[in-house]
Amino acid sequence: MADYRQVFCRMWTEDTWFGELSPTQRYLFIYLFTNPHTSVCGMYELPMRTIIFETGMDEIGIYDNLSKFQSDGKIEYDGRVMWVKNLRKYQSTKSPKVETRIKHDISTLPECEIKQKYRIDTVSIRNLKSVSDTDTDTDTDTEKETETEKETETEKQKSGHAAAAQYFQNASHAEAERVLCGASGLPAIPTDAAKYLDTVTGLITEYGAQAVTDALVKSKIRWCQTPRKTGGGTYSVLNFAWVEWAMALLSGQDTESKPVGKIDPFESLISYMEDNSCVQ
Repeated sequence: MADYRQVFCRMWTEDTWFGELSPTQRYLFIYLFTNPHTSVCGMYELPMRTIIFETGMDEIGIYDNLSKFQSDGKIEYDGRVMWVKNLRKYQSTKSPKVETRIKHDISTLPECEIKQKYRIDTVSIRNLKSVSDTDTDTDTDTEKETETEKETETEKQKSGHAAAAQYFQNASHAEAERVLCGASGLPAIPTDAAKYLDTVTGLITEYGAQAVTDALVKSKIRWCQTPRKTGGGTYSVLNFAWVEWAMALLSGQDTESKPVGKIDPFESLISYMEDNSCVQ
């Protein structure tokens, strides 16, 4: 809408929440209300790929930090629509032209849960004075609220947290599926192997996508080259039991040069699968 936004310097000295953020988190949060896609209304479209491209941050880091911002009640985000809750309050909106543009920006956004929450939460803004450079009021976090208002806000945050949790879980699973498909050479993960997405998601969080991909590829190759103990060729990639061996590789267990007296987790896994008729 405009090429500038009002940024209050006191956030560096008076905002406890902002002061406790890491440098990376501060950078991302400031980006959310200063990037070229923002609207004075505080709500605008911002696909994840745009955030990644414009900030230069890695996808997992962005997911984690946006999740924190949403859990702390600072934003609402569904992967497409971003609402920075205090952005509108801290901009000058007295001009009739600005109010007209705000209504236009809101009307062009797709109908979604965030837009519904926005309508409810901003009804009172029409009757509030915009914050000026000489305003000495403290942030809303330090203003006195009634018990009813607090309870309402708590319920809204709980709803937002649930939506955020679902979104970020889906996003994490998408990353895990991408890595698992790349390692297995399959175009998609079979339904009966979907249970491994949680495992791979956890591994990516702990070791990083590249290290997990390398371990999965190595374990898949060895799995598919290993003759079945019962005869009939080698093990199938479709079994996905090789994901569990990748866990052993990542945890530092060398399964290719087994020390004397130590159990090779790969051989142990094969024996277990054979005994329980789980291999293909």
